[in-house]
Amino acid sequence: MTEDDGVTVEDKGDTFNTELTYALEVGSMLEMADVRYERRVFDWDDSGAWDRLRAVNPLAQVPTLVLDDGTVVTESAGIVLWIANRYPAARLLPADEPARALAYRWIVSFATNVYAPIIIGDFPARWVDGEAA
Repeated sequence: MTEDDGVTVEDKGDTFNTELTYALEVGSMLEMADVRYERRVFDWDDSGAWDRLRAVNPLAQVPTLVLDDGTVVTESAGIVLWIANRYPAARLLPADEPARALAYRWIVSFATNVYAPIIIGDFPARWVDGEAA
């Protein structure tokens, strides 16, 4: 795949959306790397959208990155690291090894420590029943 080849990104929607921004960093990284890609907006209320997402990602996780060769990459941190390493000319990560290690730490820390409470708050019915949700 060359830098002119496209990738497909399935995500929640508008990267300016402040309600659910699970794919904000993925879209931002693709834009900063000047990568052509197709963005498919996922509609949470559309049952057909769930079927289309599960067709490429049985876990139905958002965002989902589908590479031209059909490889499916999930998890925001994994996608962000793939983009940064795939397009080094974009200089999305520090060149200095210790600084890059810290960047890796914060990318993973954000995905593991910040997203978990957001997901619980956005989808309380997954965790508790009845009025508590």
